[in-house]
Amino acid sequence: MAKTDASTGFGVRLRFRTTKGFTTKETTLSAEIGGHQVTLVSPDGKPLREGGWYCLRAAGFETQDDAVAFGTRLNIALQVTSLRRMLGVDVGSDRATSSLGKAVYDALAERGAFVRPNIHGLDVFEDRPGTAWFSASLQGSVSTNPVAIFNDISALVGAVGVSEPKKFDAVRLLNEALVSSEAPAQLTLAIAAVEMLAQGGKWSGAQIEAIERLAVTAEEDGSLSAFEQQELAAAVRRVYPMGVMEGFRRLLAQLGLMEIWPRWRDLYSDRSRILHGLAYATPEERVGMIAPATLLSSRIVLTALEAEIPGAASELDAILHLPPVYKKFDSPPPCSPAP
Repeated sequence: MAKTDASTGFGVRLRFRTTKGFTTKETTLSAEIGGHQVTLVSPDGKPLREGGWYCLRAAGFETQDDAVAFGTRLNIALQVTSLRRMLGVDVGSDRATSSLGKAVYDALAERGAFVRPNIHGLDVFEDRPGTAWFSASLQGSVSTNPVAIFNDISALVGAVGVSEPKKFDAVRLLNEALVSSEAPAQLTLAIAAVEMLAQGGKWSGAQIEAIERLAVTAEEDGSLSAFEQQELAAAVRRVYPMGVMEGFRRLLAQLGLMEIWPRWRDLYSDRSRILHGLAYATPEERVGMIAPATLLSSRIVLTALEAEIPGAASELDAILHLPPVYKKFDSPPPCSPAP
């Protein structure tokens, strides 16, 4: 292979993993996203429905900064789209999962083959002829329509900035839940994503004053000993900080999602009882909690994202079909009608 220094600018390669795969026999799919042609491929060239690892690739960026900015927005848009479509993606941390030694890279470059480490996440590179990636492949399952994924990414990529939205770790947690194969991990991570959004709530000034009045009343209660008065007053003042359930209720009220509050309350109660050893749920019952947990959590997280990423929560009623009710895992069966 002839040595060449020719370059056509910079390119981006976003490598990610999903447990679900795509419903197509094609080996590549392309779409116009944010003014650039973006191609979905399986790193080993297999049909897209056979892979567990995928890449989104785009080229033609004049500067490295342009490529980094677009790649970062593409990364954020993919993770948000994943929640909208219940795909579940693992975008890694922009580090190599497989690589060759420098001497090998240099020797290949002398022959015009510019081989790069296999980055799990975003890789920005000089787009020279002969550019390739050292990689291995895995086989996954088929379940997701890639056209819907492309459409969502295209709609979102222009709405996101290079900087991540506040508390974007909630999106990461929920994607980790979706790609996990263990029910306890899925439940814990999905609900933790909402806990991350609900923490830090504070009582209003009026509520703080009311709490103090209750504490003073306890201190002046003549039916109690002085020691009991102080104990009770201290207990009243220990209402700080706001409890997790109050934080959830306030979050849903702020997001206009109070209609799902009963379902979320019961789901969180079930998860807490299981997690803290207060009740036993069979493996089948835990699996049955996964869909409500991921669907309700996704609705909450995406609605919270809408303020910073317009379109994140668009048309969710048609995409995320929430359970009309949540049945607690140990609820008694309905009574049979009298004969």
